Amino acid sequence: MKQFLLAPFQHAETDRLYLRPLQGKDVIALHVMRIHPAVNEFLDRPVPETEADSRDFLRKIQAGYAENKWLYWAIERKEKPGLIGTICLWQFSEDMRSAELGYELHPAYQGRGFMGESLRKVMEIAFSHLPVSLLKAVTRADNVPSYSLLQKAGFQFIRMLHPEEKAEEEQHIELALYSRFK
Repeated sequence: MKQFLLAPFQHAETDRLYLRPLQGKDVIALHVMRIHPAVNEFLDRPVPETEADSRDFLRKIQAGYAENKWLYWAIERKEKPGLIGTICLWQFSEDMRSAELGYELHPAYQGRGFMGESLRKVMEIAFSHLPVSLLKAVTRADNVPSYSLLQKAGFQFIRMLHPEEKAEEEQHIELALYSRFK
C-alpha cells in the first residue's frame, strides 16, 4: 500500500479557480455535467440515470479519498462558486512514481482555459509535492480538444492502446496513450 498520504493535497488554487474535494453540495452540478451529451461524447462509461446514481459516484470518490487511492478535485471558479468540472490523479503505481490523469469540464465552461489552468496546477502538485515522476493520460484518438490540451501541457503521444489493454466496453474505440515526465 502507498505510504505517501494524499490528503494534504486535496485543496489547491490557481488565479481563477479552486480545486477542492467533491462534496455533497456538488451532486446536482455533477449529475448535470455527467449526463450532458457533449461531456459523454468521448467517454465510454455508463451515463447516470438519476441523481442517486451521481450521489453513489460521489460516495465512491469520497471513499477513495479516505482510502488514499486518488486525488479527485472539483473545479470551481473563484468568482462564482459551484462545480464546473473535475480533474483527478488516480491509478497510482504502488511506489507512487506514476499516476493517471483524468478530467471533464461542463461544455458551458470549455474554451476559456479553465482545464489548462487546472491541469497545470495538478501537474505542479504531482511533480513538486508528490513522488510522481510520470503522468499518463488516455484519451480517445478522435477527441481533438483532449489531446490538444495534453500536448499544450507537454504530454507526448506514446501509442495507441492494444485491445488487451482496454476494458471490454472500450474494445470498439481507438484509445491513445499520452505521457509526460517530470
